Amino acid sequence: MTFNDLLLQVGGICRFQQIQIPLLILSLSLLYLHHALQNFTAAIPTHHCRPPADTNLSKEEDLGAWLPRDRHGQPVSCLRFTSPQRGPPFPIGTATNSTGTTETCSDGWIYDNSTFPSTTMTEWDLLCTHKTLPQLSQPIFMAGIMAGNLIFGVLADRLGRQKVLIWSYLKLAVSGTCTVFTYNFPAYCVCRFLSGITVSGPSITSFSLSLEWLPIHAQPSLGLLLGFAPTTGQLFLGGMAYAVPHWRHLQLLVSLPFFVFLICSRLVHCFSFFGLFMSLQSFGINIYLAQVLFTTVDLPFYILGFLATKSIGRRPTQVASLLLSGIFILTCAVIPLDQIFLRITMATLGKGCVTSSMNCISMYTGELYPTVMQQRGVSVTITLANVGSIPSPLVDMTSEFYPSLPLFIYGAILVAACPITVLLPETMGQPLPNTVQDLERRRKKKSGQKQQEQQMVPLQSS
Repeated sequence: MTFNDLLLQVGGICRFQQIQIPLLILSLSLLYLHHALQNFTAAIPTHHCRPPADTNLSKEEDLGAWLPRDRHGQPVSCLRFTSPQRGPPFPIGTATNSTGTTETCSDGWIYDNSTFPSTTMTEWDLLCTHKTLPQLSQPIFMAGIMAGNLIFGVLADRLGRQKVLIWSYLKLAVSGTCTVFTYNFPAYCVCRFLSGITVSGPSITSFSLSLEWLPIHAQPSLGLLLGFAPTTGQLFLGGMAYAVPHWRHLQLLVSLPFFVFLICSRLVHCFSFFGLFMSLQSFGINIYLAQVLFTTVDLPFYILGFLATKSIGRRPTQVASLLLSGIFILTCAVIPLDQIFLRITMATLGKGCVTSSMNCISMYTGELYPTVMQQRGVSVTITLANVGSIPSPLVDMTSEFYPSLPLFIYGAILVAACPITVLLPETMGQPLPNTVQDLERRRKKKSGQKQQEQQMVPLQSS
């Protein structure tokens, strides 16, 4: 008798699963806040050079006399005149700007704090020559996730899923709270790396805890429910960032709930036994609106992916999602930059297909590995995925050479992954294998069936 048969005998989905799964999904929703947090904590507001300290800025034109202008007539962000230039603010290259000598912003910057009162960029002046540093902090966070997948995957198999889950809540709450009190950028990166490590714990253990306690017929539904977790979390993040725009307060707000989950995990342990977001400012629309738009679109794609996995199988759904997402993103890359509506439409559809693919693969991965090595297998797979997520923020730097180059790279990789996905076995309707021998028997059984079909000779009517 398999464990699935035992679950069916006791009722399939009982109160235990009804309490366990919602609690895990709620914690995962808040967990995903940390992934896109830097969109707001490291946002770059409009800024320009601060005039020398002894400058009398009694009139608005006194400030403008120090600022060169770009070809759109806006103040240049990283340069100022060495002496005030009176007259109309002609763009760079015209008579006014060509006669004035410029220098870097040695006295700092003046920021437009109407949207972002405080970010890591403005607090530590990570601009101009240092503007690439915040882009490095996200790969550091993703490297932490990769390391955490390796660590917590092994620990979960040896110590148990629940113990790792509880300790992950504690460590994430502590490391996230420590980030609030960092006093410089290196310390901030260290705390983000530690947060990345601890984010992995709930991500991989929650999926295994939920999957192992569900009968076969309910497992696709789990994929749908877990798919809603990041979408719900990102919707929360947009509203939270709008209500709490100061980066330290926002960081604290997304970290404190895990102290609550730690306490709840201790109290209810008898009942209770997870890439475009980092480029929201580049699409030319309000960042809060972009956050809501890019997460709301996930909901219909989760449902479509769920229906596809149940009707046509895991492998065809995965291949179709990858191919469509690549096509949409490549289409977005060739659309002119001034066609904002078309670019947003293609990017949103591409992101939705990627979401459907991720939702499918999260369930697909758990079904491919036998129970005895499922946690380690899932951890290694997620680790390999994070190898790709680490350089993804760095790809955005290629926009300095050509604005749409990052989109070409993202789309091409998605399309190139389709032929590899075709080689994976189909798992729809198959019980979860308990051992490696079960996988071998399943493979031999399929091979034998194919041989029998090839040897069968159709009867000819006389």
